[in-house]
Formats: sequence, structure tokens, C-alpha cells
Amino acid sequence: MLTMQICPFPGAEIQITELEALIKGRLIGDVGVWSNQAVPLLGYMAWPNDAASRDRWLDAHRRNDQPVINEFVRKLKLIQQHWARAADIVHLHYDMTSGGNQERRG
Repeated sequence: MLTMQICPFPGAEIQITELEALIKGRLIGDVGVWSNQAVPLLGYMAWPNDAASRDRWLDAHRRNDQPVINEFVRKLKLIQQHWARAADIVHLHYDMTSGGNQERRG
């Protein structure tokens, strides 16, 4: 069974009261917030079954090896497209099973 090894967030509890401000702040800002959690999490999302690629991704960030990081970032565009397609299928399945759309069609 796969488990994720992500260090805990700083502080006792995180309360996000205004999601729009959080997202805008992260899109505008230059500094990544919580990179100790974001980098491993992205590795798990991009390469869920490839521990070697995840380890190379994490190692490149630890060493701040920009050419290796750039190589991975180029691959992320295709991975992101695949995730979007998977999300479309999940949403369609949810709509068909839980949304009641099929019942209305008879």
C-alpha cells in the first residue's frame, strides 16, 4: 500500500476563511508557501506509481538543480492534461450516477 511522506504544516491548526484571497495571493506572489509540503505532494500527484521519478524530483529541489527541475516541469504539462481528462471522466460519472440526469431522460 502506498503512503505519502509529507511533513506536517507549521502551527497547530490552519484556518482558511477566505479562499479567494488565498488563491490570489499565491498566484501573484513569488515565494511558494509551504514548499516542504507542496513539492512532495506534486511528486505524488504527477508520478503516483513511479517512486524513482518522485525521488529524483525531490532530490532536484533539495539541491536546487534548476536544469533537472526544468526537465520535470516540461513533463508536467502533459501530466496536467491527463489529470484534466481523468477529472472530466470522474465528473461525468458523478453527474450520471448522482445528478439524476439519466432518470429525467427515462
